[in-house]
Amino acid sequence: MDHLAKLVKSMNKEEVRFYKLFAARTQQAFDRKDVRFFDFLRLQKDPEQEEIFLQKLYPVESKNVWYRLRNRLLSDINKSLSVLHYEEDDFIHASQMLALYKHFFGRNLLEESRYYLRRAERSAGAIENYELLDIIYGEYIRLSHESLQINPEVYIEKRQENRRRLEDLRAIDDLLAVVTFRLKTTQNFSHDTNPLLDLLKQSTDDFIKNRDLKNSPLLRFRIYRAVSQVLLQRHEYKPLEQYLLKTFRNLKKISCLIVAIMIPSCRCSLIL
Repeated sequence: MDHLAKLVKSMNKEEVRFYKLFAARTQQAFDRKDVRFFDFLRLQKDPEQEEIFLQKLYPVESKNVWYRLRNRLLSDINKSLSVLHYEEDDFIHASQMLALYKHFFGRNLLEESRYYLRRAERSAGAIENYELLDIIYGEYIRLSHESLQINPEVYIEKRQENRRRLEDLRAIDDLLAVVTFRLKTTQNFSHDTNPLLDLLKQSTDDFIKNRDLKNSPLLRFRIYRAVSQVLLQRHEYKPLEQYLLKTFRNLKKISCLIVAIMIPSCRCSLIL
């Protein structure tokens, strides 16, 4: 089954209804071949019947006509899904705003393009998507070449700070990928020859060079989540218990230290 057929079958009732409204936006013809083909793909279970159906639609024309129909259908479905889910997800919304910025910047409409770039920045900042923010700050610097209303120094500084955060997050993602892989490929954590905590420490030392990042609560929580899921999937309950107890004790120490720094006169034992 190719991508188009899988995409059509994955659509829910709301998406199907919206696609048909979207497809009928420019032409109200009674017999729409693209809509008929869409309905066929939704109901058909045998992919070999697709060619027979297309031959009924175009009994004389070459297969190029079929391919144009398929491409038009796929394009309309993609557009309808983008419009339907336009504001359901912050990342999609930020990406749409960035796309509109590109559109108006290409037309040399600087005020309009700047408006959509600001909206993209707000949306990306709200979800802390530093990869998208890096692109947005680069576009601000590019836009400053054309507009005197934008001070490039402000966005150069923002981009440098954003890159530092991005490097930390990428280091965390790299570590999590390696930890997950090593956990899944290690045979058994019950053996003393390959203890879980030593494996995590070795992986962290290999991929995290920044001492502050090693002690980051964000890193610890993401490692905890990844390790717990892998051990649960593997039914490694004894190592999981040991790991959870060890992690709990470490987090209590970190919480106690943070409270002592913020409120020197209080006692951690009372808070914990």
